[in-house]
Amino acid sequence: MVPYGDLATTLNVVTAQLSKGPWLLGEQFTAADVLWGTALTWMTGFGLVEAVPPIKSYVDRWNARPSVKKVAQIDADLLKAQGHQPS
Repeated sequence: MVPYGDLATTLNVVTAQLSKGPWLLGEQFTAADVLWGTALTWMTGFGLVEAVPPIKSYVDRWNARPSVKKVAQIDADLLKAQGHQPS
């Protein structure tokens, strides 16, 4: 279920926007990127969305952000503390 309409249309709009600039609204990183960076990381990671070049580049940029790396490390540390091993 997609709150913006059907998935194909939504992904077409997002992909078109990502083709214009590094972030959804161009050069400016916004809260929309926090939402979509996280969502597209999960969706491509689980194979729900194809990592076409604009989406792949975006996901890579998102995951390269220092704050995202910091949170990923915190998550990894919490999982390790709970006895989970990385896959």
